[in-house]
Amino acid sequence: PPAMPEHGLCLLALDGGGVRGLSTLQILKQSMDTVDPESPLKPCNYFNMIRGTSTGGLIAIMLGRLWMTVDECIAPYISLSDGCSRSGNTV
Repeated sequence: PPAMPEHGLCLLALDGGGVRGLSTLQILKQSMDTVDPESPLKPCNYFNMIRGTSTGGLIAIMLGRLWMTVDECIAPYISLSDGCSRSGNTV
């Protein structure tokens, strides 16, 4: 559950974009660090809903359903992106 329900509904929408999703994770990391620099929150503890399309959907699953931190998402995201680009598929 979100840590700050008194602030109203808090949504996170993540766009697709292939390997550019890494920049999405970096920006989100900076945002989460800004909210609480001493103890950054997991996005799943801050946002009521996390949704995305394409690679943004993959990130949304890692953050929202698997309760990962942004840092925990970065390495698997890079690994999945590299695997898809080597096989000729897209993420």
